[in-house]
Amino acid sequence: MFIISIFFCLNIDAIFIIYYMSEDYLEIKVGEIYRIPLQSNQTTGFCWTLKSVTGNVSVSDEYKHKASALLGASGEHFWYFTPNEKGTHRIILSYERSLAPGVNNTLRTFYITAS
Repeated sequence: MFIISIFFCLNIDAIFIIYYMSEDYLEIKVGEIYRIPLQSNQTTGFCWTLKSVTGNVSVSDEYKHKASALLGASGEHFWYFTPNEKGTHRIILSYERSLAPGVNNTLRTFYITAS
């Protein structure tokens, strides 16, 4: 896991940009669906978004709330990737607030090698 912290100061205001990066390496067959479950809590304003994908890869996702009586309970965001050709494909996902993209976000990079 890589952790990068960048701090900028502009006059009196301070902007804090913190990236938490991790990488995963996967090997699957062409046409095979790979599911990635990620913890998420959309009630906080944070959600997982697809930042980039290289190669010919089909992508879909869904969010499921956990069964809970608690207001603001978290859930899971499921991402589904299907490589449509052989090779190594890179997928970058970001957990960030939609109103403040790039600030205090978590990046997950997945390298999928399809054979």
